[in-house]
Formats: sequence, structure tokens, C-alpha cells
Amino acid sequence: MFIKKISTGFIDFDEHISMNAYAIGCSHGCPGCHAESLQEFTTDQSFFIDDNHFINELDNRNFAIDSVVWLGGDVMYQIDRYLDLATIVNSRDLKNVLFTGFLFEDLSEKVKEMTYIIIDGKWNGYPISDVRTNQRIFRKSKNGIYISIPFKELKNS
Repeated sequence: MFIKKISTGFIDFDEHISMNAYAIGCSHGCPGCHAESLQEFTTDQSFFIDDNHFINELDNRNFAIDSVVWLGGDVMYQIDRYLDLATIVNSRDLKNVLFTGFLFEDLSEKVKEMTYIIIDGKWNGYPISDVRTNQRIFRKSKNGIYISIPFKELKNS
């Protein structure tokens, strides 16, 4: 996967510390995009993250994180690589959290199988914490069925 950076922190999930992977490439063209530098599919500021590099990044943060948040750009433009890396995340009992401009209904069953929380919808200028957002939040239940949840329930996820 080609990414611009990896960081550690809180991304819209108050009580969860995550490793945050910022993928490059997006053609949604959302007005007011807050990550315009990640829209290009090729850039000198990105790098390919192979399995070993990704595992090292996880190992360096393993003491603190409980999830990997996939941001961008839109990682769904690199879906095969996402599935490879999401498998590694799941094998370590960590959760995959996916932000995507694609709608939940249009995502493959394999993506849904690999992902614990999906935040879907193109950016409309309002964060997921704002009632005016068009983005929806889906969390996988214990029986594997996705349920739509309000933002305030994310910290309990």
C-alpha cells in the first residue's frame, strides 16, 4: 500500500489509541477536502509499506494501540493491499477502523468481514461528531452483523 504517513493517536475515538495509516489516492473530489495532499495517486512524499515494515510499525506501538485507523485519500482504491494488511491487524487481535468515501452498501463482503468499524460517505465539510455530517458509522456486532451507531457510541466500541 502506498501511504504518506503513519502516526499514533486518537482519531475521532476518544478512548482508543490507534495507529493511523494515511493512504494516498482518492478521486471522490469532495468539496472542502481536509486532506487534499492525499488525493494524488502518485507523489514523492509517499512510500510503499510492505508486510515487514507494517509489522514493525505495529510492533513499535503494540504496547499502546488497540486499533488501526485507515484514512486518506481513500484506502479502498488500494483494496487488495488493504485486505492483506487488515489480515495482519486482525491476527494480532487489533481492530480495523476504515474511513471511506464509498458507501457501506457498495463495499465488498470481504472488506466488511475484515473491518470492525466503517465510517462511510464522502466528506461534506462536517466531522462525524457533527449532526450535519452525511457520513454514517457502522460497527460490527458480536454476531458479525453491522449496526449503524451514533457518534457518541464510538468511545464504547
